[in-house]
Formats: sequence, C-alpha cells, structure tokens
Amino acid sequence: MSRATKRKHVVQQLLEERVQPGEGQSVVRVLGTPGNNLHEVETAEGTRFLASMPPRFRRHIWIKRGDFLLVDPIQEGSKVKAEISLVLLPPHVRSLQRQGLWYEQKYPKISKISPKTTLKYPQKPPQNTLKYPKISQNILKTTPNRPTCARCSARGSGTNKIPKISKISPKTTLKYPKYPKIS
Repeated sequence: MSRATKRKHVVQQLLEERVQPGEGQSVVRVLGTPGNNLHEVETAEGTRFLASMPPRFRRHIWIKRGDFLLVDPIQEGSKVKAEISLVLLPPHVRSLQRQGLWYEQKYPKISKISPKTTLKYPQKPPQNTLKYPKISQNILKTTPNRPTCARCSARGSGTNKIPKISKISPKTTLKYPKYPKIS
C-alpha cells in the first residue's frame, strides 16, 4: 500500500469512527510533546503520564497541545503508561457529551461558534492617534541598500530600452583584474 493510500485510509477511519470508550480506556488532554512519538497527557483526575503514538498514526495525524485523546493503558510501562487509540475531534467530543461520558468538571463543554455569532467586547476609544508626516514619493523610490546598476539606471531615466549584453564566444578569454600577491 502506498503512503498516500495509507494516509487516506487512516484519516477516513479517524473521521468515520464512532467513539465509544471501552473498558479501561480513558479520555486525556495533551499537555506537550517531549519527542519520539511520545505525548505528555493529563487525565480528568489530574494524573500526568506519557502516552505513545502507534505506528499507524505516525506521519499521518498530528497532535498538538490541548487536543483530547482516547488512550488504552499499558501495564508494563514505567514512564509510558498508555497508548493512543484515537484522536478525539470536535464531533467526537460532542457525541461523548451527548452520551454523558464527558468529564464536565475538568473539561468544559466545547461550544461551536457559528459565523453568525458575534462576540461583543467593550470598545475603548483610541488612546493616541499618531499622525505620520507625509513622505514624498522620491524618498521611497531610492533604496540605499541596493547597488545601482546599468539596468536600474535605464529604468529610472524614463526610457524602456534595456542595454544589450554582448555575447561571449567560446574563443573569447576573460580577463580578470590582477590582484597583488600577498606574501
């Protein structure tokens, strides 16, 4: 299976999967990523541990801080105590809230802001309105950071003619300036 096909199947499975936490599975929130496909997570009770990402998700699904995951516990791990079984997307979280399986006290409800919803913030009058002096167009045209060249000066003179560069034949030898030898 090619990489693109594998990615397509993994993403399709993630989007279509119905969330029903199994026995022993728990919902956790990502606190950070220390590296090597490990993620520091926190449960609703406040316990922190590392969760590993299985190979099927690697390089296909990205997890960032604040995302929610469904994890399976690992018995033999001392530092890594869980393996990620599903990355919870907002539709998954909403279905868990409807089922009553979401931890309301620890993780508040995720509300969807529609485009019609406007947030009202108290508007402050502008403190200092700075008036910038007018800058003449001549100052903006010249840039001291760039060296002048024949092509640039031809444009600046108002003519549209670009100077022609002579062709170098294979028999022509280039003469470089002679620099004094340092001894």
